[in-house]
Amino acid sequence: MTSPGSGERLFHPVTLSPRHPVTPSLPAVASTPSNPHTNRGSSVVPAGAPPTIVVWLGPDGGTEPTESDEVDWLIPLRIIRRAGSEPDLCEFEIDLGKTGDRVVDQQIPVGFARRVQVRTTDEIPLFWGDLTLFTQQIVPDDGEHAFATGRVEDFLFGNVLTGYRVWDPINNAIEEIEDDPAFNPLIDGVVEPNRRLRDTEEDDNSLKWVDPESVRTAGARATQDTLDAEEWTLKHSIEALCHWLNKNETHIKNPEDLADAIDDDEAPKPKDLTLKRGQYLPDYLDDLLHPHGYDWYLDLAMSEPSEEDPPPDPLPAPVLEPRIAIFQRAKGEEREVYFQRPGETLDLAESNAPIVAIDTSVVDLANKIKAYGGVQEREITIELKPAWDPGVNRANDKLSADDLHKEDGASYKGNEDVWRLWVVSEAGDYTDLRSEIGAAPNLGMTTPSGGPTALEVFDGYVPRRRKFEACLTLDDQGKRRRPLVEWSDDGGVSWKELPPGSGYVLLSDQLGLRFDGDTPPDDVMQADHPHSVGNSIVPKIRVTGTVAGDQRLFKELDITSTSPQERDVVLWLDVSDRFFDRKRQDTGLLKSVLISDPPDPDEADEQTDGVPVGSATQSAIEEYLDKIKADHEAAAVRVDLHLFGLIFSYKIGQLLTKVDGRNLSFNRNSPAASEKRYVQITEIHWDIQAQSTRLVVEPL
Repeated sequence: MTSPGSGERLFHPVTLSPRHPVTPSLPAVASTPSNPHTNRGSSVVPAGAPPTIVVWLGPDGGTEPTESDEVDWLIPLRIIRRAGSEPDLCEFEIDLGKTGDRVVDQQIPVGFARRVQVRTTDEIPLFWGDLTLFTQQIVPDDGEHAFATGRVEDFLFGNVLTGYRVWDPINNAIEEIEDDPAFNPLIDGVVEPNRRLRDTEEDDNSLKWVDPESVRTAGARATQDTLDAEEWTLKHSIEALCHWLNKNETHIKNPEDLADAIDDDEAPKPKDLTLKRGQYLPDYLDDLLHPHGYDWYLDLAMSEPSEEDPPPDPLPAPVLEPRIAIFQRAKGEEREVYFQRPGETLDLAESNAPIVAIDTSVVDLANKIKAYGGVQEREITIELKPAWDPGVNRANDKLSADDLHKEDGASYKGNEDVWRLWVVSEAGDYTDLRSEIGAAPNLGMTTPSGGPTALEVFDGYVPRRRKFEACLTLDDQGKRRRPLVEWSDDGGVSWKELPPGSGYVLLSDQLGLRFDGDTPPDDVMQADHPHSVGNSIVPKIRVTGTVAGDQRLFKELDITSTSPQERDVVLWLDVSDRFFDRKRQDTGLLKSVLISDPPDPDEADEQTDGVPVGSATQSAIEEYLDKIKADHEAAAVRVDLHLFGLIFSYKIGQLLTKVDGRNLSFNRNSPAASEKRYVQITEIHWDIQAQSTRLVVEPL
């Protein structure tokens, strides 16, 4: 090994020479333990053989270091590895005596980038990242000190998200749409798939988006050069983002074997999930994985030996490969820590956890779930009433279209609603205006004593203003069709559609419409002549559309006999963007005229409990809530474990089941429960100077 140069400055990018490795000492232990706990993986440090830890610091420009870049003046103090977007880090002390530096002449560097690796000499990787933070201290009576921190920064995961990619069928190329990407967006009240489906992918399994409105017809699909729009699964979503933002894998490898980590048949699918542009991949991994019961971390592994036959000579040295790893919360490999019972002679081969702190809370849980989905939506056909003052002896009803012309009608001023405004009067606004309107209709299920007859549409209903939405019935393109407006000139015996050119607009503040052309439709007005039906007019208008009620889809999962808590602890959930209660009214006076005979469930967007009407599938909302309750009804057990020595065999995502020897269980459920719920390792701290390992374990 060569000696380091003199006068090296803390922030100056200089060539650094290797020195001796850091070899901390361990407490004395039995030299040949027979305990089965001692053989728990290739990363276990054998008793009596302390790990030899070395630091490799790469050259200027940020390239990976090699064995020749080993340094001894950068002394690792503490390493933290963790799940999620909070970066892994390693704290170093800089040995100023070996570098020959003094805390003088500080200046900000230009173009500084140094890659650092911490590993054992037997190829166990402990840390990988960039040197990013530097601290200098001058302390009276204590001298000069310098420290550095290595971190896994967000920019090492690729590019910032600036949009999403689609296929340009004209130029046969991938194009970026500079907008926030949405996964299975909610369009007109319907969760629409928007992943482009192809027989083959044009660009290395690069998943792409497609506008759901652009694949409604066979011609549109042909234009887009796509088979259809498919639903984004969680696995596809992760693949798309990793490939889009980190395609080149310059620093960090994308996940592999995602099908093993995420079971698409069980994992919830993202619904109406939009990602805001401007962040790096770690934040989006959190956004996608955490709400769906998954997490991730940066796994450090050495490259596999060559599979060439015959193998190359000489064999290439293993290379450290940081890679994104996905794991499911509350599932994983089960592990134990161990500590002897009181009174036994201490044997470190039998005890690796001298400090165990367990906080158990039987209130930081939820043993009762109340979930509220979308409000009841019903497609109904309902008649509108004329909403203008008929005048004395129906004088206003007898006005002509010319009389009511907006520009030069002799009677338009003061009669702006005549023959134009038609309403349901669902809030009772027009009850006293004219005789045919009557009391506000009762769209509920119960007829009160002396009150209006229940039309049996909604489970919960109070008179108030509403509005027509698009029908649940689908059009030829598979999209919810616009409301159907019809009129009758024979008192409701027969009906015909009012064409859009009739100049009507549906009201946004109540159930009704207004004819907004220069004149009201003359054919509708002519149907009333010669005004021979007493105080009522002859023509009728009705609308078929979707109306919302006042009660939401509701599901409740009650407390079980095995709950750790006797009292109800309620978790309230708003799942209105996932689960809906949508039906076409198929009975009674307000039955939808769009229902075919016999009814075809595929012709409408109808759902109850999150599954299509008529489906034999288990209620989707109940299945969803079962998983949530399983996660939340267990006791909150927080464990802080300090282990003897530097132990490298524990991994993020593993479950801890108990302290063997003391029989301290980490099961968050009571013994009476059929399923065990263990705590999961989310952080690992190695204090290299103190020769200890800390496992941070959280209930998830």
